[in-house]
Amino acid sequence: MYVWHHVEDRMASGRDKDDMASGLGIIDAAAGRLLMPSTTPDGGCACTVEDDFERPWLEPGKPRTFFALVPAPSGGATSATVYTPFAPPFVNVPISDEPPQPPPNQQIPDPATAQLTPLSYPVELPSASLDNSMETTTDDRRVRINLSSDVLFKVNKADLSAGARHVLERTAGQIDESDAAEVAIDGHADSTGTDAINQPLSERRADTVRKDLASLVTREGVTFRARGHGSAQPLYSNADADGRRKNRRVTVSFDRPGTLPAPSPSSTPSPVESGRPGGSSSTNVKGQPFTVEVDPIRVIGEGIGLMVFRTTNNGIKETWLHDLSDRPTALPGRGGIGGATNVDVVDPRGKTLHGAAVVYGRQGSRLYCLCTPTKYKSDHLAQETKEHWAVISLPRDPSSVRVRVAEFPPLADVPVI
Repeated sequence: MYVWHHVEDRMASGRDKDDMASGLGIIDAAAGRLLMPSTTPDGGCACTVEDDFERPWLEPGKPRTFFALVPAPSGGATSATVYTPFAPPFVNVPISDEPPQPPPNQQIPDPATAQLTPLSYPVELPSASLDNSMETTTDDRRVRINLSSDVLFKVNKADLSAGARHVLERTAGQIDESDAAEVAIDGHADSTGTDAINQPLSERRADTVRKDLASLVTREGVTFRARGHGSAQPLYSNADADGRRKNRRVTVSFDRPGTLPAPSPSSTPSPVESGRPGGSSSTNVKGQPFTVEVDPIRVIGEGIGLMVFRTTNNGIKETWLHDLSDRPTALPGRGGIGGATNVDVVDPRGKTLHGAAVVYGRQGSRLYCLCTPTKYKSDHLAQETKEHWAVISLPRDPSSVRVRVAEFPPLADVPVI
């Protein structure tokens, strides 16, 4: 069987159509970015191109070698997580100072003279509290915490409710753990009511949160700025009650903590290294019995992990596992990003929900899931098993988590290694 071997960058636009390896990259967990092959002066990719081969196919039993010049990961890392669009990332691949060996019939440009432009994309990590009181989005620059106004305040009031204290204490703790010098606090309303009501109410609520956080944050030298925006900046549709609930919020944002340390390299780079099983569960999909098996989650860096799992159609009919690409509504972020994004992990101790990481495409015009493209993986023949993966947000210092995949029953105590 011949296989088309393009490994293209799903996020980039304007790449040359002959770029064969533009989808190879490095997940820089410490900096919160996906590092992709650099761009050449003519707009192409500093990577393997189609002209290097007689034909762009992989023949049975005949491997081929690709190269890509990507920006170096941050912090003087000695290992890296290698990303490809169609297979689980390889964690802790050692970084060597030895000169690279060009693949057969290919020439690797000299980065010192080739005038290459680095290319990378911010990685966005979503999480939310199980009680719907707060949702957090962390990217390469900022931490944004949306606090539910329904939890913080009574209807049309700006005085803190009895349940607000715990939420604000948790928020203050995250500010203390950062090194941000300024914290922005922005009040928002839904589309009900008028601007004459929504604007001053959002301002008063933002100022109330500002005063309380200023008293709770213990780190010195932090300044707080509060503003209200009324209903002018909705994150979700105001057409339904859940969207309006999420739009009634106070957003606390500050600079992401500085570069985090990367894990040390393991002895053998592989997508998953585990001595313990993860777990499995079963369900029916359109009358056909399905099973999901989850490997232990592999830590890529602080706050980021790799989930690898397999789905099996144990039935007698071909069936489409359609809900695998349905992004969980409990998590922050926009929908329509595709891929095996309907997965999440729960931290029982912190009572938080964590979802699949996403990246913004060029010019930030579209979000993509760092996960298996489901258009290749959702249809299952009878008795067929397919492997999936997702880069996922993780809680702090987890030893095990609860994992949910699509509509399968959750798996308890999946190890994190």
